[in-house]
Amino acid sequence: MNNFKKIAQLPLFKDLTTNQLEILLTNSHYLIKKYRKGASIAMRGDHISHLIYLLSGSLQSTMNDINGNVKQIERFNHFEIIAPAFLFGEQSVFPVNLIAVENSELLMIPKDQFLLMMQQDQAILMAFLKLISNKTQLLTKKIWFSFSKRTIREKIMSYFMQNSINDTVKLKMNLTQLAQLFDITRPSLSRELRKMIKEGIIKQIDSKNYQIIDILEG
Repeated sequence: MNNFKKIAQLPLFKDLTTNQLEILLTNSHYLIKKYRKGASIAMRGDHISHLIYLLSGSLQSTMNDINGNVKQIERFNHFEIIAPAFLFGEQSVFPVNLIAVENSELLMIPKDQFLLMMQQDQAILMAFLKLISNKTQLLTKKIWFSFSKRTIREKIMSYFMQNSINDTVKLKMNLTQLAQLFDITRPSLSRELRKMIKEGIIKQIDSKNYQIIDILEG
C-alpha cells in the first residue's frame, strides 16, 4: 500500500475526496519519516512541531520515575495519532518518551500547515475535535477505573456490566487497549479473564464477545 492510500484511510481525512486530499497534502509540506525498531522518536519535554500519525508499525510511550525505573504508558498501533491534545496547548511538548517497537513510518504535518488545513476544510476540523474528545473521554474512564476499583476483577466486572446487553458483552477495544484503560498490563488482564472463565463467572464466546454467567461471584 503506497503512502497516499494509507493517508486516505486516516480518520482525519477519510471523508475527503481523492482530489481534495491531494490538494491539501501538496500544500501542507508533509513528511514521511521512517524509524527502525528500537529507535527513539521523541523524549519527554521535546517540542511538538508537527501533527504526527503512525502509518505503519507500532510505538511505545514510556516515563522514567525519580529512581530511573521505566514505566510503560501506552502502545500505539498503525493509523493512530500521537499526542493530539498537546499539539496546540500552551505547553506544546511531548508528555512521554516515544520508542519504535518495530520498524515504523510516521506522517508528519507542520503544525501551522495543519491549522490551515482545518481552516480550509470543516470536515478535518470536526474530525480532529471528535478525536480529541474521544481521547479525553477515554482518559476520564481510565482515571475512574484506577481510583474507584481496586482489583483487576472489579475493573473487568464494572466494564462488562456497563457495556453488556442481555448479559452479553462485545468488547469495543482489543485487550491491549482494555489493559491500558484499566492501567494494568495485558498479561495481568488475560490471566484474570482466564481465571474468571475457569470459575464460571464469565464465558468467552469468541475473541470479542463474552457472556456474564454469575454476577454475584464476580
